[in-house]
Amino acid sequence: LSSGINAEYGDEQKKQEKERARISEDHMLREAFVDGLRNGQLFDDMFLEDGDGSKLNQLPQIAETFDLYRSRFSKVCEELVSFGLREAEHREGEKALFLAAVN
Repeated sequence: LSSGINAEYGDEQKKQEKERARISEDHMLREAFVDGLRNGQLFDDMFLEDGDGSKLNQLPQIAETFDLYRSRFSKVCEELVSFGLREAEHREGEKALFLAAVN
């Protein structure tokens, strides 16, 4: 009985840690002005909910091109995320320097 309770507690704790990590990452991406660019989210928002696009994607010759475009689009988004995170870190450094100079 005790080991079952400990296992449940451990599972719940892992879920909470994952949720905290997700919230932290979401906040970090928002602060870097790149939220919504990870994991193909922007692509999905733009193209998968498009009724005409989904009809066009049913054609065999288009599906391959669509997958290639999605891959390239996602790569560019990940590059933007990396750039945004670096710049956010740079802004934080500048902000710290400014506050140190003012105070």
